[in-house]
Amino acid sequence: MAGEMNSHHAVDLRHVVVIAGEESGDVLGGRLCEALRARFPNIRLSGVGGTSMRNSGGESAASTPPVFENLFEMTDLSVMGLVEVLPALPRILRRMKQVVTHIHATRPDLVITIDAPDFNFRVAKRVRALCPDIKLIHYVAPTVWAWRAGRAQKIAAFLDGLMCVLPFEPPYFEPYGLAARYVGHPLTAKIDPLPSRDEARENLGLSRDAQLVCLLFGSRKGEVKRLGADLAAVLRLVDGRRSDTVFLIPALPHVKGLIEEALAKARVTASDQLRFIAPQDRYMAFRAVDCAVAVSGTVGLELAYAGTPHCIAYRMNRLSFAIGKQLVKVAFAHLGNIMMGRRVFPEFIQDDCKPQDIADFVEQVLAGGDVSDMRRGIADIKNLIRHTKNGKTSKSAADQAIDFIIDVLRCSAHQSS
Repeated sequence: MAGEMNSHHAVDLRHVVVIAGEESGDVLGGRLCEALRARFPNIRLSGVGGTSMRNSGGESAASTPPVFENLFEMTDLSVMGLVEVLPALPRILRRMKQVVTHIHATRPDLVITIDAPDFNFRVAKRVRALCPDIKLIHYVAPTVWAWRAGRAQKIAAFLDGLMCVLPFEPPYFEPYGLAARYVGHPLTAKIDPLPSRDEARENLGLSRDAQLVCLLFGSRKGEVKRLGADLAAVLRLVDGRRSDTVFLIPALPHVKGLIEEALAKARVTASDQLRFIAPQDRYMAFRAVDCAVAVSGTVGLELAYAGTPHCIAYRMNRLSFAIGKQLVKVAFAHLGNIMMGRRVFPEFIQDDCKPQDIADFVEQVLAGGDVSDMRRGIADIKNLIRHTKNGKTSKSAADQAIDFIIDVLRCSAHQSS
């Protein structure tokens, strides 16, 4: 290993490979890269990431060599669904080989894989076989509490550490000898502190009295293609009933065109009632709006943490859904509902994903319907996310992650000395 440990087992990381497979992982990776560079100023960072990881050096992001050496575009790995992945499989396998070859050739001190377990665990297993001395730490635990519980024992065989983002996860992995720690949820860094509702509206140039709805179409092209028509229909239905409602749509650049196509097909035209929001302003929008409709995913937990009444919707390939329904052992799709063990937030999934029903929910909230149970659930979820093992949240999730990484490496050095 390039990084050497002294007699006190001090850690000197000189080269770390970080691999993210999708936008949420890239955001985590960006903060992690910043925290790594703060602790180890001369560190070399390489791997696979997106905008956040490539720009993790701030003003020095354009330096030579780059602050993050990106092997290829992360979007090559952004495929969702058992059926949808098949056409992309040859490309994904080529990228997998490219990553493993890079790791084998450069022999980093550490490899950190972030989420995307289908890709990253295959990479980790190959690296473990080729380079057993390289330490492997994964960020974001696989949902063994939801399905495929046997994975906990399997991943313990090839990982050195696991960084969990939900406080109840470590006990699922620790019995198999895997070092696992709740390192805080990234939401606390992304969303805290948020302005008040009125301040958020003022920052976005919106009226304090307007009725605002946020529509989140998803971050993957496949999601927008499958659900774009449904969310566009919701917009049209709500607008038809409440013509004074303003709709905010945070959109990543690679899906904005698809969203615009879906809106055009639903005969929704650009107006003062429809505003696209820059991705970096999405959390401001969450605080500003009265209600939101989101494609299922991490965004549901983000909306809950921001205190926004909302529902989720999702639709996928029928075969993928049928297979998944047989495998998944949790009753809900929304992570907040799973954490609470009850339906705090409405879920409109697959055949229940009906624009009319979603629009009814939105209108109920806008009309001042009772959302007190949802508010209570939001408060409970916030407390769960903020709670760390020692009851403190003084450090950011990224800093807690670095502390854990250093502990794993020190423990490994101690065992080998």
